[in-house]
Amino acid sequence: MTRARVDDESQRCRGGHLYMLINNTLRPAPQHVARTVIGISQHALTLMVRSSAAATVDAAHYFIQQAGLELSVASIAADADIDFDPSERFSQAYMQSVFAHGFERATQNRAWFKMG
Repeated sequence: MTRARVDDESQRCRGGHLYMLINNTLRPAPQHVARTVIGISQHALTLMVRSSAAATVDAAHYFIQQAGLELSVASIAADADIDFDPSERFSQAYMQSVFAHGFERATQNRAWFKMG
């Protein structure tokens, strides 16, 4: 793509708004981890996924700023009292808790966090 075309595309996007939905907690509170191989491994994988999601949000934020757009992000709040068990990622109880959390934040108009 030529530089002129990139500039044209950037100008056309200015004033737009991108919404990102992250199905995770981006910056969770520290938690206790079982001192077992499985417990440590599960926690390491969870941290890897979360850090990857946070890096994606940061990269999108950088791009959005350069393109003259706005960015809003929704994720599971760090203070949400939702029990997460990595071995039961898609359990009905967990999914219902996440849904209830999202619904509560949406009804209070707190679902989206606008990045500066």
